[in-house]
Amino acid sequence: MTEVLRAAAWRSAAALKRPATTATAWPVRDEILTLHDIRLEHGAHLDTLEVHVRLEGTIAPARDNVVLIAHALTGTVRATEWWKGVVEVGGAIDPTRHAILTANLLGGCDGTTIPGVPPAPMPRISTRDQAAVLARVLDALQIDAPLLVCGGSLGGQVTLEFAASFPQRVRSAVVLAAPAVQTAQGIAWNAIMRRAVAVGGPEQGLALARMIGMLSYRTPQGLEQRFGANRNERGIFRMQEWLDVHGDMLVARFAADSYVQLLDIMDSHDVGRGRGGVAAALAPVADRLIGVGVPGDLLYPADSVQNWTEVAHTRYAEITSIHGHDAFLLEPAQVGAILRDAIRRAKVVTPSTSTAANNTQASAFVSRLADRTATAQSPALRPLRIALAGCGHVGGALLELLAGLPHAAERVQVERVLVRDADRDRPGLDRAIARGSPPPTPAAPIRRSYSSARSTSSLR
Repeated sequence: MTEVLRAAAWRSAAALKRPATTATAWPVRDEILTLHDIRLEHGAHLDTLEVHVRLEGTIAPARDNVVLIAHALTGTVRATEWWKGVVEVGGAIDPTRHAILTANLLGGCDGTTIPGVPPAPMPRISTRDQAAVLARVLDALQIDAPLLVCGGSLGGQVTLEFAASFPQRVRSAVVLAAPAVQTAQGIAWNAIMRRAVAVGGPEQGLALARMIGMLSYRTPQGLEQRFGANRNERGIFRMQEWLDVHGDMLVARFAADSYVQLLDIMDSHDVGRGRGGVAAALAPVADRLIGVGVPGDLLYPADSVQNWTEVAHTRYAEITSIHGHDAFLLEPAQVGAILRDAIRRAKVVTPSTSTAANNTQASAFVSRLADRTATAQSPALRPLRIALAGCGHVGGALLELLAGLPHAAERVQVERVLVRDADRDRPGLDRAIARGSPPPTPAAPIRRSYSSARSTSSLR
């Protein structure tokens, strides 16, 4: 793809109109979450990543009711709109009982961006990277292990990668209409769509690519039954009209560059890469994983799903449908039954082993510390000195909480932070220093000690 097309596609992405937020009977949190220090599988490093996140419903006090949904190729964060009958009140995923978390996947154009990238070439991204970003989103929300992780098509590939990358964070996972390794059929469809965009440009080319894609998502029997050779009142075949509408609708809300990048991501998908193969990659999570195939699926035939479930010794289910690949969207009763069963079988997480619990303990500790420092009046009270071993998510959060305490600079002095990886940025530590925990004075600067094979020297 040329740089001209790349720049035009990104401009169109910036101008895309999002649907207005509609009132719901449950809380909705829709925002941009800023993440830092993202290292991608193939070597690229992102200083900053802005992720569009939508949370529908309320997270339970035990933080055990979160359902993480990975959307498909052109999906959005609004799962209650595109997964009707599955995500709804009374549905298998119910926003009045569950906290439904959807994040726009890395490479998508529904609000997730890499600041400063255009017009430079975008980094190479994989489904493994997309799964890693979802894990970072969970970290930010202090969710250790969702009740359920699920997705179809590209979302299914990302769900598989999440399960393989973070088996300890999976209570139950459902992969719908997705292979463990990209198939030759999938590569072929994507090659045709990629060529359509390259030849036709970010508008006509994207529309054509979408029309091609729609044919891979449905079956000849389903299209024949629905359209046949019927024409509309203007004499246009209804089959053609349906394809035209889908092409135009995608152009109105999607960026061609993002579409091509997501095709590339799907083509590079291989959950067994670098892990000793598919069976080894999925072995730690096989007892909590369900693969769902659709007989008649032209994009990912049912056996492309069944094969990896057999190799990995995990459960397999099927959706019977005339719709083909899109059955995971269009057969809510069957999909809902599978998801309900997966939720029922979800592994119970011991609170003491969860990151969320650790963060809660840290917060409780800081609250007690706040009470002590706020009420103590004795001038003889000695300052509390802290040597923090590690400045990850918990350590960074602790530093920031300490910095925000009343009179923290007078009572609390963080004297030394012991960490690994001397080259890694630590935004939480930097923000804590900037906010005054401890005050960065020449007389008493904070010391960062780095534990590594190379050096134990202090930096800055």
